[in-house]
Amino acid sequence: DFADLQELVSHCVAAGAGFVGLNPLHALFPGNPQSFSPYSASSRHFLNVLYLAVDRLPELDECAAARARYRSATFQAELERLRATPNVDYAGVAAAKLSMLELLFEHFRTEHMARNSHRARQYTGFKARRGDALRLHALHDAIDEVLRRLDAKYWGWPVWPEALRDPRQEGVSAFAGLHADRVEYYAWLQWLADEQLREVQAQARSLGMPVGLYGDYAVGVNPAGAETWADQALYRKGAGLGAPPDALALKGQDWGIPPQDPNVLQAERYQPFRELLAASMGNFGALRLDHVMALYRQWWVPAGLESTHGGYVHYP
Repeated sequence: DFADLQELVSHCVAAGAGFVGLNPLHALFPGNPQSFSPYSASSRHFLNVLYLAVDRLPELDECAAARARYRSATFQAELERLRATPNVDYAGVAAAKLSMLELLFEHFRTEHMARNSHRARQYTGFKARRGDALRLHALHDAIDEVLRRLDAKYWGWPVWPEALRDPRQEGVSAFAGLHADRVEYYAWLQWLADEQLREVQAQARSLGMPVGLYGDYAVGVNPAGAETWADQALYRKGAGLGAPPDALALKGQDWGIPPQDPNVLQAERYQPFRELLAASMGNFGALRLDHVMALYRQWWVPAGLESTHGGYVHYP
């Protein structure tokens, strides 16, 4: 989590490092922790909230119910079990962290938001800065969670009920009204994640690292995630990004990631690209663009065909 990253930064500074390189920290699917690939994110605009160091949140010191749960023998035994597994138990980690975060959110609502405290004003400022993008992302996470609990067949927005498949539809507005607390919860998680990651970068720079955190911007996103749901005109769902045959993969590669339409990007004067870069650069001293050649051309594979039948599409 971000506390481990903070500790790693301290060790690397002592060894003379100028930066720490990271895999993508993009937002995944809180409602489906088994979808854990950082290169198949729900959205590159936001962060994976499972990286939160829950025990470092100031709200934990204030919330008696959360402290009691955290200190209980049952919870501590579960933490020990999770730390002892040979591979990461993503579902177990999500259950442990999110159960604590829900308690802390209820505390935040009653003790901070209701009183308009300094912490509440910081959160309100974050929401104002991130604007509609944050609203849509939190909405997506809330809908995804509710529908997955209702029926496992709802694996992503392409199979959601028709009234929820487009964020501009009245059904989405109605959902937002009915589940306002849940939408708020997911926006609040993003604020906490942004705050903790920002603190790590600030620590890295204050300790003398010239760059600090070296972030990673994935080449694309999961076709069923928040980023494609929020801007459906930008993504071509009839194709997947990949690579032509080469010595590494004789049959080529298809990553199942929908490409952005270069014509739409041009018509929108590259605003979506600019916003993605701004969101990704916020907490890093340097940024790696995964498959940077994608700025020039990308290998598109038509849905249902082999990668050998794909072709390069150029980007202006």
